[in-house]
Amino acid sequence: MKRCIFILFIICTYGWISNAQTNLVPNPSFEIYNECPAYMAQIYKAIPWFAGAYDIDSSLTSSTDYFNSCNNLINGSVGVPVFGVKGFQYPRTGNAFAGFDFWENGYRETLEVKLIEQLDSGVHYYVEFWVNNSGFGQWVIDAIGLVFSEDSLLTLASIPLILPPDIENLTGNIIRDTLNWIKISGLYIAKGGEQFITIGCFLDNSEIQKEIFFQLPNSYAYYLVDDVSVVRCDEINPIPIIVVYPSPALQDFTIEAKGNSQQIDFEIYNTIGQLIYKSNMLEKTVVPTANFAAGMYVIRFRNSERLEYRKVVKCN
Repeated sequence: MKRCIFILFIICTYGWISNAQTNLVPNPSFEIYNECPAYMAQIYKAIPWFAGAYDIDSSLTSSTDYFNSCNNLINGSVGVPVFGVKGFQYPRTGNAFAGFDFWENGYRETLEVKLIEQLDSGVHYYVEFWVNNSGFGQWVIDAIGLVFSEDSLLTLASIPLILPPDIENLTGNIIRDTLNWIKISGLYIAKGGEQFITIGCFLDNSEIQKEIFFQLPNSYAYYLVDDVSVVRCDEINPIPIIVVYPSPALQDFTIEAKGNSQQIDFEIYNTIGQLIYKSNMLEKTVVPTANFAAGMYVIRFRNSERLEYRKVVKCN
């Protein structure tokens, strides 16, 4: 029995989630909206996502945020990649992502959605979502997770939900990275009937490992979220993971996708959006950087099923 579970786990966690598989999360990359967000606290515009807190007058009060490049032409306050006073982050895929206050003493926000269909009892599901340290808050934490439930977990006035997460970041793995998107994933065996997922921080303060990362007046831990997936394991068709190394790169850097058999086109942009280099690859290629200035670059990968982004830093 242990051998079967181990093999299944390896199959379910290898590679990207392909568009050809049935992702039970609606609008998983927050691309679909009923109206472009104009300000913070408008996650409800990324239908059907919603903030996980009600005020006592039954109005949504949690300030869970929605960022989309469509806002660039409005006021830029929740635009992409530049947002807010000091934010700068490209989506992991597409043009949008969510963001919210995962932890603050006595106050927490969450992100919630109803799945496309209920989970089946005893079935294994592979769960994946990606987070990034926005640089908004003073704190960074390890306690980031996801909970399945039969009913919504709406609370009053962002009261902390203390319950065991079904999928969680590794204990002690404090997420500090402001450059790269970090994957949180795991295998979930359904009890049956679950139809909501909630992302947030669910541990008691005594169980959370945290540290001050920025000397800011904002005494909270604020993270961005993108690409949320819940997929039955029997539907997964692995696609190789793309890695870029070394970063920082003193000279050339390598792009590798082990086992890939489909052409991947890629383009490299500087931070002001200028196209610097483009090519294609199968399993491995080396990018010459003699003409690259020192700084950060964004690499956009595309094949017939997926659009992906990676970042690399070039040093002198």
